[in-house]
Amino acid sequence: MKIYLLLIFLSVVMACKPSKKDDVRKIIDYYHGIVLNEQFEKLSGVRVVILEPGSKVVSTDNKGYFQIKDIKFNKINVQRGKKISFNKDGYVTDTVSTLLIGPNYEAKNRRIINNYFIYEIPDTIILRKNVF
Repeated sequence: MKIYLLLIFLSVVMACKPSKKDDVRKIIDYYHGIVLNEQFEKLSGVRVVILEPGSKVVSTDNKGYFQIKDIKFNKINVQRGKKISFNKDGYVTDTVSTLLIGPNYEAKNRRIINNYFIYEIPDTIILRKNVF
């Protein structure tokens, strides 16, 4: 009997503990990520810009990392999607939305919302080579 009570207690404690997923989904106040090529090598010198008037252009460093501040970013309302463009000579330019709204859940009638490039753990994008 004591063993069953102990197992139930441990199950409840483990269920209440925040998961690592909760830790990595912390929202930050800038967009950031890593840009790779198709061989998963880090790409430096990729021009990154938020497609909005007045936005500045940044480039990825030698580790493929970029960080770009949006002066209009609002952590309270992250559900307003932005478009970020990635451009490098010899590669196909890619534009990514920071917000993706999926179809409704059938049972709960809620929308699936995914945000990109705004969490503490950076997202990754892969650029493809131009084929002429």
